[in-house]
Amino acid sequence: MTKRGLIIVLLLSIVILLSGCITSSPPEEEGGESSETAATAIDLPSQYHYAIEFSSDEGNGIDQMEVWVEDDKERVDIRSADGITTILTLSDSMCLYDASSDSAMKFSIEEGKGANPGATYARWFGSYYYGNGVTDDEIVAAIQHACGFDESCSVKKVGYETIAGHRCVVIETTYTEGAETGINSVKMWFASGYGYLMKLETRDASGAVTTMEFTEIEIGEDIPDDVFSIPACENADDVSAGLEDGMESFEYPG
Repeated sequence: MTKRGLIIVLLLSIVILLSGCITSSPPEEEGGESSETAATAIDLPSQYHYAIEFSSDEGNGIDQMEVWVEDDKERVDIRSADGITTILTLSDSMCLYDASSDSAMKFSIEEGKGANPGATYARWFGSYYYGNGVTDDEIVAAIQHACGFDESCSVKKVGYETIAGHRCVVIETTYTEGAETGINSVKMWFASGYGYLMKLETRDASGAVTTMEFTEIEIGEDIPDDVFSIPACENADDVSAGLEDGMESFEYPG
């Protein structure tokens, strides 16, 4: 992939972050007291891995996203009809890698901050992680508590479904006036006894449905070192200085 092509990927990543195709994580709990039966979302361990499979009535251009995190290292593989693009984030740099051409572009972490779409999609998974041993009713109570910050919001336990061999409690949140993000309802499937989100479905005012299904979930397990080692990234020139000039001269297609 050419430098121009990689810049386009970066721009698309930023567009994903700023678009309304996903909603933000639950509001922080300021004031008030949590219900005694409500679970509390906890931090994920420093090592985790999962994949997300996407489907959308409107199409988002991405078929699957796979995420690996270990301390301050993060790798996101984005699979689409055009192939696989990898965004590798280390402590001091970020690299965009195109597998089809084995080419890469590297820049400083400051230039790339906030440009990783995997981090945004991951907010759903991380913000709704309750840990092992939590009960289904505690998760329902936690969602109800978060919903209490919006008068138009209501929560109901829909029932149970099996996803990838996991018995999941299904919880639906509905906004009678439409959420600020334009999402009218959010349905979530949590793995019973494990406390993590396995599927999420949003519906907007037009009725368009977007689904994210989390698969290959591994929490707290070792990640091979080579996951965060891409030779093309290690050998790539740092283009931080020219990145701003490249974006200024970028011409949108059409």
